[in-house]
Amino acid sequence: MICPRACSGHGACLKHGVCKCDDHFAGVGCNKKTCADGCSGHGKCVDTQCKCDAMWAGELCAFRVCPGDSEECTGHGECNDGVCECTGQWYGEKCDMVECPKALNLTCAGHGLCQLDAEKTSPKCVCIGHWPRPFQDQPMWEGDDCNTKKCADPKCGDRGTCRDGHCACKEGYAGEGCQNESEAGSEGGSNGSVNCKKDEECNGGKCFKEHCYCKGTNGQWGEYCHRRIKEIRDF
Repeated sequence: MICPRACSGHGACLKHGVCKCDDHFAGVGCNKKTCADGCSGHGKCVDTQCKCDAMWAGELCAFRVCPGDSEECTGHGECNDGVCECTGQWYGEKCDMVECPKALNLTCAGHGLCQLDAEKTSPKCVCIGHWPRPFQDQPMWEGDDCNTKKCADPKCGDRGTCRDGHCACKEGYAGEGCQNESEAGSEGGSNGSVNCKKDEECNGGKCFKEHCYCKGTNGQWGEYCHRRIKEIRDF
């Protein structure tokens, strides 16, 4: 006997005119597509088609999808069975985070914020923190990793010498920029170069060589990491 629809090309015609349908097909003529394997347990069968759950894809919902912003792995990695393998300096579950230079195992030495450049492609340290008045417009840190300290006044008011980010004032002068007169000279300014003895004095930062290194990723800065950035702008 002839099978209905010749089994539609999706099965074998047995004796007595009965179709033995291939996988994923059903009906007397094997003309109806089915949701095989229960959509692999990762979706629902709707009108013979699998509607996959979030993070699953494919005709039978058998392929894991990687997370990402606008595209898998945010365009900064390869998807391997639902897990992003990030490239370059990118990291994170979605490869949406970037790695900036470090010093003392702190991102941007704790003196900067890790942000993307204008093209949103490469990470860069944006140094934060300024000297107190009257040098409030003078940045305290510079360099690719924000680990190079600048003097409050590069010329130290012509009353001293800039050494490792501190003004070593001539006798009779003191202050961060040797701007004050004093009876005795002050090596490294009136407040010297020491501002901590232990980590607890740095409000969550690290005390290294008697100086507080702040956690810049938290927007903290200042002599004792006691100040916090109120507003972070893209550059």
